[in-house]
Amino acid sequence: MLDGTSNFLLLVGFINFMSGRESVNSQIPEVIIVGIDTSDRIRDLTPPLSQISPSGENCADPLPNNSGGGESSFEILAHYLTGPTAAPMLITP
Repeated sequence: MLDGTSNFLLLVGFINFMSGRESVNSQIPEVIIVGIDTSDRIRDLTPPLSQISPSGENCADPLPNNSGGGESSFEILAHYLTGPTAAPMLITP
């Protein structure tokens, strides 16, 4: 889960409620929640730099210079979630 610092407790509460074995809410299986935080959201969560706006027009100013690292961040996450560190965990994509 991205933005782990601000959303972790909210998601944990939701998962506890939905997977509670003692109540009628046993609607989802137990899960492992991984909270991921970033020191620079623009750098880590945006697509590569583009000079095309969402409407398809050319824009003079692309995203800030520190943007565009989303693909690298995704590759790192994919490695850790599917690589050797994930072997002991049951992972369902």
